[in-house]
Amino acid sequence: MSIWYWMNHDQREGPCSQQELMVLLKKGSLDESTMVWKEGFSEWKSLGNIDELLLPPPIPPTLVANENDNKGVGKKVLKDLSEINFKEEVIPINAINVKQMSKDFIFWSVSILAVLPLFIVTLKNINYQLVGFALFFAFLWGVVFRQFVVKSNPPWRLLILSLFSTGILGIQLLLQFYKILPDFYNQLTSHDHVMVRLAGSIFHTGVTEELCKILPVLFYFYRKKGDADPKHAIMIGIFSGLGFAAFENLSYADRLAYKSLAMGYQSGEAGVVVGALAAQVNVMLRALSLVFLHAIYTGIFSYFIAIAVISKSRVIALFLVGLLVSSTIHGFYNWFHSVQGTLSAAVCAFAFMLFYAYLTKLDQFLTDQS
Repeated sequence: MSIWYWMNHDQREGPCSQQELMVLLKKGSLDESTMVWKEGFSEWKSLGNIDELLLPPPIPPTLVANENDNKGVGKKVLKDLSEINFKEEVIPINAINVKQMSKDFIFWSVSILAVLPLFIVTLKNINYQLVGFALFFAFLWGVVFRQFVVKSNPPWRLLILSLFSTGILGIQLLLQFYKILPDFYNQLTSHDHVMVRLAGSIFHTGVTEELCKILPVLFYFYRKKGDADPKHAIMIGIFSGLGFAAFENLSYADRLAYKSLAMGYQSGEAGVVVGALAAQVNVMLRALSLVFLHAIYTGIFSYFIAIAVISKSRVIALFLVGLLVSSTIHGFYNWFHSVQGTLSAAVCAFAFMLFYAYLTKLDQFLTDQS
């Protein structure tokens, strides 16, 4: 235990314990300026400079007042909470805003975009999930074209019929058609010579697929005769392209899965990982950009047919021009994708720019006619 001494008017007092010194400090007999000393000190020190002797600061009266204030604030918060109208302030859903939301395009678009995929993954069969996502991205692009690009509102039944007729019946018809074509013609796209592959991409893949996808448009003009809406026809062509791409993507998903398996046999676990990652990238690419591109190809072809029908002139010539333009863009994209991927992206941008220019020209044509 430390023995302390202190100075009182130049006279040394003590000895005392630290506890006794603290009592004197508390009573006021000593203050912080009092000089004190204990064994181990080299000199006398003022009491205020010795941490172990300092009294804790008194509690300010304001803190006590604040505690009372806090109790008052707590009561006020509880009172405010009890007065909140839960229905109006927390869940303000009523007949008025439900009616407004039911007609709000942005509300429904965002809701479907966010929620529908969560429902798709609840399907137990993985194949059903793949079909669901293929159709999801097709209809997503369809809404974009309908509302923001073509800006036309044909009946949904025509668009849906076009999508499924091409996606299901059209593709099967095309596959049967390939069986009757000469082998050399079917093998052009896999030829060793790069320019032969380009010709095959245009005159085999491009021509045959664009002819397949244009069938719903031709049927629409046949049924409507002189009462056809050119923009409705273009939208039907776009949805035909979307349907073709959506269902074609399903077959590519299977191929990529088996390719990943084959890479696993060749390179073990590393092959499986690389194959799976490549499959993910390819599926995303096809779901987003290639669905869009197929819609653009058919939209371009549909434009030329629409111009031919409403102008009632050069029908066969415009049909052939539309087929050649759409097939050429289609073929160049496929060819560049196998040769130099960056150039295929440039083809995509050019295709949309060209299609948008056609739409602008069509609007001017219709304005002049009216």
